Amino acid sequence: MAYRLIDSHINHTNQIVQTVDTCQKYHIESRVWVLFM
Repeated sequence: MAYRLIDSHINHTNQIVQTVDTCQKYHIESRVWVLFM
C-alpha cells in the first residue's frame, strides 16, 4: 500500500514509481524514499 500512496503522490515522477516497484518488498524503504523526497 505504501508504494500505491507514493504513486498517487508523485504521479509525474516515473523514476520514483519504478524504484518503489523494485522496493515493493521493503515497505519501510518506500517510506524512507518519500521522506527523502
